[in-house]
Amino acid sequence: MYLTYEEYKTRGGTLEDAAFSRFAFGAEQTIRRVTFGRVDQMQKVPESVKWLVFELVGMAEHAAAENANLSSEKVGEWSKSYEVVTEADRQAKTNALIRNYLAAETDDNGVPLLYLGVDV
Repeated sequence: MYLTYEEYKTRGGTLEDAAFSRFAFGAEQTIRRVTFGRVDQMQKVPESVKWLVFELVGMAEHAAAENANLSSEKVGEWSKSYEVVTEADRQAKTNALIRNYLAAETDDNGVPLLYLGVDV
């Protein structure tokens, strides 16, 4: 696990353990995919990876809580509307976070975590 529940709580996380575990698993799978599992081979998980998991968990929590079906509601003079966030918007934000947190990070062998070439 890249980020423990205790580390999550220390960073200001508010989810219960079960919800955190579910969202953290998805965040870690995303990081494994974009880094080709390089983080798993490292002696110590970098702080940038831990913070990225924290951010991705927050995004997943927000996405799960939002009611995307409600775009407008009106009762008398009172009205309420929600911004409908598309999957493409979420993916773009995820990609931006990944680049922001991992672009300058390297593994234990000096290979950039986001390197798309072949490792020797």
